[in-house]
Amino acid sequence: MFQWLSPEEAASVSGNADLQSKVAEELADISLYLLRLAAGWDIEYVTDAGEPISVEVKATTSPTFPCFEIADNELRAATKLGDRYHLHLVSNC
Repeated sequence: MFQWLSPEEAASVSGNADLQSKVAEELADISLYLLRLAAGWDIEYVTDAGEPISVEVKATTSPTFPCFEIADNELRAATKLGDRYHLHLVSNC
């Protein structure tokens, strides 16, 4: 939302409580998104035993995975979490 404001509208945010609230929500969403990217996985859940599991999903429209890329942060997370890190390859999507 904030990115679509004109320079004049962006400058007027400080005087508009409703707009400030919307910008704050957008910044919070962006922050959460960036934290997820930095974490190194896409999905997190807790098993019935209370164990947190982190899941990275790689997808392709192809029926097979001849190869895929794993980012540095994903590799660090996989190394750190071990059995609590799951990599799911999804094809034909």
